[in-house]
Amino acid sequence: MSQFTVQPLLDTGTVRVRDVVCGGQCRHRSDEECTSATHLVFPYRGVFVRHVGRSDAVAEANQLLFFNEAEAYQISHPVAGGDACLDLVIEDAPAPPWRSAAFAGASIRARRPWWRCCATA
Repeated sequence: MSQFTVQPLLDTGTVRVRDVVCGGQCRHRSDEECTSATHLVFPYRGVFVRHVGRSDAVAEANQLLFFNEAEAYQISHPVAGGDACLDLVIEDAPAPPWRSAAFAGASIRARRPWWRCCATA
């Protein structure tokens, strides 16, 4: 059973808006993760901490966190009860066909969303 509930609210191809609810079972720092797109995260319930290098950001209601593309981070839940956030994902503009990964013969990397805080291998 997943500890996340993700409800898509809008998907325009350039911007995706989702409601993400996490049970918060992971109290310790997660493994290091990274996103493949920029995320603007608006927590509206509960608390979690985002660890980037030596910087920690406490995410609680009425704040905004930026999850930058290709920036390594870890997540922890210091308080029981989990959290809920509005996740705004900003996608890059589509590349012209001659610059696509399929055209270049490169493999396409799987996206790993920021809320995969306690994923098991």
